[in-house]
Formats: sequence, structure tokens, C-alpha cells
Amino acid sequence: MDDSFEIVLGEATDSHAYLYVRATRTAKTIHRLTGLLTGPECQYGRTLPNRYALDSMAPTGGPLAELVVPEPCFWTPEMPLIYRLDMQLQDRAGETQTFSRLVGIRRWGVDRTAFRLDQRRTVLRGVDVGSRTPNMEQLGKAHKEQVTLIVRRPDATLGEAASRMGVALVADLRGMDSRAMVSRELFRVSRWPAVLMALVDVSQIDQEQPLPAGLIMLQPLGTSKGEIASWADAVMVETGPASSLPDWLAEVDKPILALRPSHQDESLATTRQACDRLQADLAPQFDLAGYFVSQRPLTQTNQLMTPPDPLPNPSLDRYRRQTRYRQFGEAGQCRLLASRVLVCGCGALGSVIAETLVRAGVGFVRVVDRDFLELDNLHRQVLYDEADVAAGLPKAAAAADHLGRINSQVEVVPVVEDISYQNIRRLADDVDLLLDGTDNFQTRYLLNDYAIATGKPWIYGGCIGAEGQTMTILPGTTPCLACVMPESPPASVIPTCETAGVLGPIVNVIASLQAIDAIKILSGHPEARNPGLTVIDLWQHQLRTVGLAALAESSDCAVCKQGDFAWLEGRRGDAAISLCGRNAVQISPTQSPTATAQPLQLDELARKLRSIGQVTSNPFLVRLTVEHYVISIFADGRAIVSGTDDISVARAVHARYIGA
Repeated sequence: MDDSFEIVLGEATDSHAYLYVRATRTAKTIHRLTGLLTGPECQYGRTLPNRYALDSMAPTGGPLAELVVPEPCFWTPEMPLIYRLDMQLQDRAGETQTFSRLVGIRRWGVDRTAFRLDQRRTVLRGVDVGSRTPNMEQLGKAHKEQVTLIVRRPDATLGEAASRMGVALVADLRGMDSRAMVSRELFRVSRWPAVLMALVDVSQIDQEQPLPAGLIMLQPLGTSKGEIASWADAVMVETGPASSLPDWLAEVDKPILALRPSHQDESLATTRQACDRLQADLAPQFDLAGYFVSQRPLTQTNQLMTPPDPLPNPSLDRYRRQTRYRQFGEAGQCRLLASRVLVCGCGALGSVIAETLVRAGVGFVRVVDRDFLELDNLHRQVLYDEADVAAGLPKAAAAADHLGRINSQVEVVPVVEDISYQNIRRLADDVDLLLDGTDNFQTRYLLNDYAIATGKPWIYGGCIGAEGQTMTILPGTTPCLACVMPESPPASVIPTCETAGVLGPIVNVIASLQAIDAIKILSGHPEARNPGLTVIDLWQHQLRTVGLAALAESSDCAVCKQGDFAWLEGRRGDAAISLCGRNAVQISPTQSPTATAQPLQLDELARKLRSIGQVTSNPFLVRLTVEHYVISIFADGRAIVSGTDDISVARAVHARYIGA
């Protein structure tokens, strides 16, 4: 529900400001909201934080909640003072979820043909960095030089860091196919005080949907005279080598930003000089509101600018063999080291994916798996060994131990949980890309919903027997999983590893295809990804790629075209599922825990169960062997009942020995 509301600045003066929490068009079940505003916080100056209570209101056509902030501090690049708003959102079913947002009371606005900051006319200068994510050092330089960054769909990490450091951002949202996705993306980026503007194509805006308050809408224009949209607050035009602009721009009664493509990579330290040169070239003709430089033409929205050649870095020495690959290079390696991924499931596919990415130098890898190791895993789950099985460790914990010894430069975070709609945002909001290493379609449809809702790429993969398939999904650009498979086949007709078997080599092939597409995207080359659905049969030595371009145009997908996220919102899914190839059933808690729920006391549970049967335990789980069943209980309340694949039998066994 994190995109179900927006924070709106109503009225702001030097003495007070009104903040409203307003439901967006996606809100369906919001009942009431309470919260606490704390701040201001500042990266560069000392402030005395205050606490303001958020009044709870029922939504009767107006805001959900309102707040009066006396003597507000206004966010500016020179002094980024921001507040933190901690909210509790209650739905009509009585369930409560907690969210945190940064709130900056912007003083940016539009004054006819100019921008203003604190009532002063302000000329912007900046650089288009494309899909590159600036690091903290570069953000510091951007703040020092007062450089505005145009960034392609900034993520949460960049949005918060820029807000705290006082770096103004322009969110480039062009090239997305779905208007619904653009609308959701606008509300997503508007939550960060640093994002001043959004650059959006005319065809991407749904005139009937509201736009986020306080966000300046920027429309790109070509060199020929065209219509300016009613929603556009400002326009951006590209100037060629001759540094001239069309005369008809003199008739435009809006702020105009000029962008000059550059054949050199303008560093942040030299951007202001490059912008000053552009201003000097254009000054005899126009007095514009802003000047930007970039390596890529404004009109080529689907082409990424070439990443810069980084300075020599001793830490890249271990990667020198892959940086010598011309299309990848040191620039790609630097991007990889700054990337964050979520590996969903760390069994057969996931263990190969995680190991490949860690060896390649992806900077942060979070591995999430709900299961523990068994002996018959080892023929295909190549990251593990017999000692891991004997220790009875969960796969995520064993994987993190091995991966940490493989590459100490990479941060590996293990999570022993079942991925569900309650925790997917906590697990995935701070990563750049998701990889599918799961064994069931329920989780895959959840990942697909989340990826489309947030605009994050994800890579699907699956194996059975000697066959496998994989597909890379770029929200807004490619079809999604639901376009290809609107519904999962019935469980009774889906072969499993237990019924059909699985050969280890197909796992390695599919996982490697998933990993290389992840490396392409994270290193700044999404155009090189697998363009369709790849299907492989190693036994018959067959490989084919199913083209999906026509499907992207013709599909009326409920997820990526209509924005119906049934799995993400918890309207679809089962609390008990049969595990592939395990003769086991996983049972999740009847009352699903929230992100703040207390974990089970495993020591106490182990003592209780010792009177029933044989009990073994470790810091991650308690295992009870009774009759011919083995019941493994995890700290998050899940249980895996081994010895049956019948869900009703598993429920009965669980209720008999653990409790309903």
C-alpha cells in the first residue's frame, strides 16, 4: 500500500506549512492513518529536531490526515532540511502497516519563463547521467558544484541520498509503454524532496489521472514546432553543434531548458563550465531557464549514454579478465560493484545465480530462501556440500557462508523467510533487480506484480527434467510474465522434480542465462538482454527463442496494462503449498506476521516438543521427527512437513503436533 497515498504541501509561508496525506487513485482499502513527523534533519547544518503528531481522519473525499508544521524548514540544495514522517496505515479489515517517508517542503516553483527558488529567479545547470547511479562521492561533488542531475528512473537509495545531501534531480521517465506505469512512477519519485522535475513524453500522460503535487512536469520538444501539453510546466529542447534554437521558441511562455549532446564525458566537476559555455553560445538568441549537457541526444530515449572510463582502481584487479571484454570494460565493472540484487530462492537456480553474480562483483546480494538442505539437493545445487546437509542449515545461511569466502568485497545478506506479499517490499525496495530462483508459480506471480508496480527489472527462470526456460522482464518495455502466462497451469498437471526428475546441467544453463542478463542490465547495457522467452531442451539439444514483440502490442494484460496486482495485494495466494520434488508441504502462519512481528522463541519451542519425538535445532529452525513425518519450524512461524505432498494431510499433522 506504499503507493496508495501521497504527501501534499498545501500552504507554506515563513511561519507555518500545511501537509496533507491524500489517497491516490490506487487506494482501495484505506480506513485511517496516524503518524509522527520528526525533524528537520540536515546533512550539513545543525538543527533541533521537533516532533509533530499527525491527526487521524477518516477519508470522506478529503485528505486522510493533515498536519500543521510551525516555522517550517524548507528544503533547498544549499541547505537540505527534511523531515521523516512515520505513518501507521489501517485498512478496512483492521490490519495495520507502518511506512516511513522523507518530507521536504520544496520552495521551487515556476514564474512564467523562469524557475524560482525562495522567490529568486534561478538558472539550472546540470548533466544527464542516463541510467548510471551516482555514488556518494559524486553526489558530494554535485552538491558542491550545485549541479542538477537528470537520472533515468532514480531508485529509493538515490532519492533518499540526494534528498539528504541537497542534490536536485530530474527523473527521466521516458520510454515506458504503459500510462498506468508512468502514473505510478510519477507518484513514486515525487516522494523524495530532491526530485524537482519529471521528464515525460506527451504520449505517456493520462490526462484523466491526477499528477503529483509539487512536481514540475517537463516535456521534451523536437526541433520542429509542436504542441505543448497543458500539463507541461516547462519544456526541454536539444541544441545541436551549431548551438542554435528554433525561432518559434520565443513564443513559448514557459521555462525552457536546453540540452547539448557532448562527445566527451563531462565530469561533475566540469559540468558547470560546460553549461556556462552553452549559455554563452545561446545568450544572443535566448535567455533560458536552464542549461544541461549529455552524451546522448534527447530524442533517443531508448539509448543509454556510454558510461565513463573510471580512474584506475586497485580493487578491480580481481576482475581484470572480464573488464578486458570490450563491451563490458571497467565502466561496466564499476556499475556492477555499485549494484544491488535480490536472489529469490537459493536452491538449484538460485545457488548458481548467486555464486555467478558474487564472483562477477555485484556489490550487494540478498539471498532469500525458506528451505533447508537435504542430501538429494546436492546433484544440482552446486554451491553446497555434504557438510551443509549434515549441519541442517537453511540454504540462505549456508549460501552466505560460502559466498562470503568466495568474494569478501561483496556484501551478502542471507534471509531465512518465505517471500510473501507481506515482506516483498521490505526485501526488494532497496535493490536494483530481482532474480527468480523459486520453484513455484505463486511466488513468481508475486515477483511479477511487485516488479511491474515498482518498475524494477526481474528475470524469470524455471527447470524440469532436461528442459528449462527463462525470460527477462523490463517493466514498461517488455511483456511481463502474466502477458505470457495469465494463469498458472493446475497443480495436478505441472510436473515436479519428484515426478519428472531434473538433470543438473539444465540448471546451470538456465541460471547462467539469467545471470548474464542481470550483468548486462546492471552494467548499463539492457539493450543487449535476451529479447524473448528462451526455451531449451538439453536432451534433444534444442534451443529456441520465442519472440514477444507482437505480444507487447496486443496484450491487454491485467497486470502491466490494467495495473491489477492481486498477488502483491494479497488477494491471491495460498498459505500452504506443496514443495517441488520434496514430498513436503510448507504451511505458513494463519495470521501472517507483519514486518515488525516478533520471531518464535525456538529454544522454548524445542523444549516443548522433546516430549513428543526426536528434536534437533540450530539458530534458524527446530526439527521434530515423529511417526514417519519430519516437521521443520522456522523463526518466522513457517513449518515444512516432510513425508507427504498432500496439503490436507500436512495441515492435520501440523495441527496435531505444533498447533492449529
